[in-house]
Amino acid sequence: MSLVIKIMQQVLLAALFFLSPIAAQDNNIKLISKKNTTSVFMLPNVSELPENTLRIYLNFSEPMAYGQVRESIKLKDKNGNLLSNSFLNLGVELWDPMQRRLTLLFDPGRIKRGVGPNINYGPPLKKGNDYILTVSALMKNAKGVKLLKDFNFLFSVVDPIRDQININDWKIIKPQFGTSDSLNIEFTRILDIGNAKRMINIVDHKENKINGRIYYDGEVWKFYPEVPWNSNKIFLHVNPNIEDISGNSIIGKFDKKKSKEIKNSTKNKIIEINIFDEREI
Repeated sequence: MSLVIKIMQQVLLAALFFLSPIAAQDNNIKLISKKNTTSVFMLPNVSELPENTLRIYLNFSEPMAYGQVRESIKLKDKNGNLLSNSFLNLGVELWDPMQRRLTLLFDPGRIKRGVGPNINYGPPLKKGNDYILTVSALMKNAKGVKLLKDFNFLFSVVDPIRDQININDWKIIKPQFGTSDSLNIEFTRILDIGNAKRMINIVDHKENKINGRIYYDGEVWKFYPEVPWNSNKIFLHVNPNIEDISGNSIIGKFDKKKSKEIKNSTKNKIIEINIFDEREI
């Protein structure tokens, strides 16, 4: 492996520690009872993924034991043949603090065009093919109880997405003032699940964060406020480093170095969108 690829993987690993907090590895997670993990969901919850998908997630209904991902989670083609070396082997597992959400990172060296792994092996996912992501029934939760069954997620692969995110393409569906209706955003592409829940915030006219619950599974982003919409000005704050499922951001493309002009003008500068003000109330 070249020095460039090793450095790139180290940088990506550091970024992933920030994006997807890793739980302590001593498995000191307490469950109310010894019960089976009843459900596993793949996120984004969609039937089609772009060829250059960088990250996907698995959500478990119970906290899971550490140290079994490589043996228990496999990617196969539509005929059930195992596809090896699709995911990046970091030597650690990327769990959230409760060990219920797992980040799976496709090998970026095979996704980024022009680097050795991409030239030699091609991307892990290929346009026009169908794949099965399998979670083994032998996988155990934090109390040592196995899953009820195998969980299989079938998806097709479509064209890669290589351009920057254009926030002007987003369709914002405003809630009615005085209600607890959700504020919805329809994107023109799938955003990274972790980014979408962390880098989009709702604030009032004093820039106080409005508390609420965010739901996003790869389809429509929804924000449900804790209390009815009662501020006379509401704004959407978007971090320009937000990424789509292929690693592209508002700042730049995953497959290309970030433009200095764009980076300098947007670095750490929150993008503000007016949702509604006094004239709409």
